[in-house]
Amino acid sequence: MTIITLQHTQDTYESLQLFPSIEEMNKAVMAHKHLNKEQLTKSTYAVLDFISQWSCKYVGVSYLCQKRIAESLEISYKTVQRSISKLVELNVVKKFKTKRATGDKRQSSNIIVIQPAKENVQPKCPPEDTLINTQNINKTNDTEKEGLSLKEADKESLIKKGLVKKLPETLQRVLAPFFDADEIYKLAGTIYKAKSKVDKAIQIEDYSNEYYQCILSVINSYKRGKADSLYGLLFHAIKATTKTIWLKQRATGGIWSSFLS
Repeated sequence: MTIITLQHTQDTYESLQLFPSIEEMNKAVMAHKHLNKEQLTKSTYAVLDFISQWSCKYVGVSYLCQKRIAESLEISYKTVQRSISKLVELNVVKKFKTKRATGDKRQSSNIIVIQPAKENVQPKCPPEDTLINTQNINKTNDTEKEGLSLKEADKESLIKKGLVKKLPETLQRVLAPFFDADEIYKLAGTIYKAKSKVDKAIQIEDYSNEYYQCILSVINSYKRGKADSLYGLLFHAIKATTKTIWLKQRATGGIWSSFLS
């Protein structure tokens, strides 16, 4: 299993935002409470409310440590852990592991991201004669379709995990939380194509922070509607970042050592 670890930076927080306003986030929280009212305990309600109250600077994104949540709500640390695990299970929130962007880069507090709610829309009742005519229809087709859907979801998950494992760690951390397997494949291709336009010999992992911040900034700009084409913006940004790295190499003599090796 591939574990994705994000960096604790402002760009990370901004790129994880899923709501245009606090009002929209609050609507989603209320919808989650309604849809999952049979499965949420009093403590879980309290944890969700507390997370949402501390998710306003970056709308829907909180980076409070679980210990602080426990102390503020005067409940046990384990109760907070169970509550967050339940919220993740119900897709009310997503949790991302993080590490410090500078210094010793040790593991830091998790980022918790509130998810949009899927409203429970009730279908219109069919005519009475339709119900009578369909009473004896075999339900096997529905079961098969459900099984097929699950298999497709499993297939997508396996493809994504397999693809992510083959990428440099920097690309794993920055792409996997936001895109499916097909998009990751295309974005990785765009990144390598842009990099090769300047210098194929430059390795992404040798300049992990530069490429990480570059890609995260592109994702953030695209999510905020500042660019029409994600791939076009990414291509030019990676090309510019690689050119900057290449110029630094040249200035320090690194380019000559690569020629001699």
